[in-house]
Amino acid sequence: MLNVKIKILTVDEARDFKAIRLSALKKSPEMLGSTYEAEVDRPLVFFENCLSSSTVFGAYHHNQIIGLATLTQETGTKFSHKATLSSVFIEPEFQQKGVASRLLCSGQLI
Repeated sequence: MLNVKIKILTVDEARDFKAIRLSALKKSPEMLGSTYEAEVDRPLVFFENCLSSSTVFGAYHHNQIIGLATLTQETGTKFSHKATLSSVFIEPEFQQKGVASRLLCSGQLI
């Protein structure tokens, strides 16, 4: 089994988040609502703000981020108990190794 560590990303991991997001936009553009060209030159504070407005789980292998899963909480009094899984991406060389399942099951810890 692949040794993977799952953790919720904070603004301290904004560089890791930027790296995996840009990789996802480049390698699987159909999976996200933006484009690589739109985000590649954005400052780090943009990615910090993304982490502040959603819950992002990162998958790490040997201290290198290899995947992410993003939960976005709904707003409003009657909907704040709901969240949407808005993106999942695993680096291609780590796909089919159970990483996505580990990421998605980690959401039960919240």
